[in-house]
Amino acid sequence: MDRSRLFSRIHVFSGTGNSLRVAAWTGEVLQNAGISVEISPIAADAPPPASEPADLTGVAMPTHGFTAPWNVLKHVWRLPSGQGRPAFCMVTRASLVVGGWVTPGVSGTALLAVALTLRLKGYRIQGLLPVDMPSNWIACHAGLRPDKVDDIIQRAETKTARFFHDMRAGRRRA
Repeated sequence: MDRSRLFSRIHVFSGTGNSLRVAAWTGEVLQNAGISVEISPIAADAPPPASEPADLTGVAMPTHGFTAPWNVLKHVWRLPSGQGRPAFCMVTRASLVVGGWVTPGVSGTALLAVALTLRLKGYRIQGLLPVDMPSNWIACHAGLRPDKVDDIIQRAETKTARFFHDMRAGRRRA
């Protein structure tokens, strides 16, 4: 790996692909800024990859039961010591379109739980990003029309890019 550039590792847990999509958008923004990016999947009960520490560590996950998935918390706890290196957290949450209004999702304690765990591991939290993605909780509502899904996704991609541009400029986001 070329260590002459900054290196970011984004740890991702994704079920439907929403969190993976947000991590990919993040990777594009970081790579355009000259930062090398590795997207590392979080597998159930598998330890994080044993490799050199990243200059910037990220965690992307969905909201499960209004908090962080248990396997994500265990994974983050197993990360190497942060030694003051920067980190960020992103959580996807269910959004709907109701009467032309895009509803925000509810992430509950998901971001706080992961950020606190990273902080306890010695990472410096640079930003927390809740990302509203199309709800797939169709037991509670009808499926979304394709145009509404596209609208939610476009808003999410724009918000994600803005978040990382601000973070790169030294502005903390929470």
